[in-house]
Amino acid sequence: MTPQVGLVHVYTAAQSLGVYLERHAPKGAKIWVVGGASHYKDTTDSCFIQIKKTVKPELYSTWEIRTNLPDEDFYRFASCAQKNEDKVFVALCSDTPNDKLKEDPVTHESGYSDWSYHLLSRITQLMLNKATLVNACIDPLASDQPHGDVIMHVPSCGAFEHFFKFATFPFGKIVNTGKGGGLPIILEEAHKKLKLQPAAKSLKLGKDNLAMVGDVPATDMQAAEDYGIRSIFVLSGATTLEQAAKWKVRPTCYLDDVGKIGGVAE
Repeated sequence: MTPQVGLVHVYTAAQSLGVYLERHAPKGAKIWVVGGASHYKDTTDSCFIQIKKTVKPELYSTWEIRTNLPDEDFYRFASCAQKNEDKVFVALCSDTPNDKLKEDPVTHESGYSDWSYHLLSRITQLMLNKATLVNACIDPLASDQPHGDVIMHVPSCGAFEHFFKFATFPFGKIVNTGKGGGLPIILEEAHKKLKLQPAAKSLKLGKDNLAMVGDVPATDMQAAEDYGIRSIFVLSGATTLEQAAKWKVRPTCYLDDVGKIGGVAE
């Protein structure tokens, strides 16, 4: 039987991005969110929604936060970044920016439907004018439906982060809040949520008795190393043992299948 995981037990990359912005974006900040919608059961969610839920209302209400930037607003954001480089942010949080929620509070339009040349140019231009790029995902590829035996993966935020880093060097400022991105926000916050669960209240859940379970070296295993906990690499997921061996980060142990996790815990 597949265990049912409620949203209360989920901590997402979008939430980690919200935490970073709450810590670093000052009152009056201008934030351009480039992200898409996601769906879980009957729930529709987005990076824009999660930032609003995560950030304290008294701070959020002072921000100009947008998902759609017409030319006039784009030039205004760029001018502000030139004058106050710590006040303008571009937030990336989606495999593809397939935003159809019409969330923009000014234009009431949806965001961007794909990684177009225009969108990549606009982000690059804002960064050259000293805006900070905050990315919540280091994955270079996102899975797509295969066509027969043809692999159909598509570039994701991680790949475009490298593009922006190269295009804006040495001026570009990039922060990654996702798993393996160098900041331990996701595991810090997940650790806090874990401590609140009823089964954990009688335990001392320090880092010594925590482990990260995952199937991607660059994100899951790297996140465990960044946070200073053990890692369990599952071979039944997205990465084979041969592929995993090419990464410098090494897990604490390997498992053939996630169903065997109980044996490791014992």
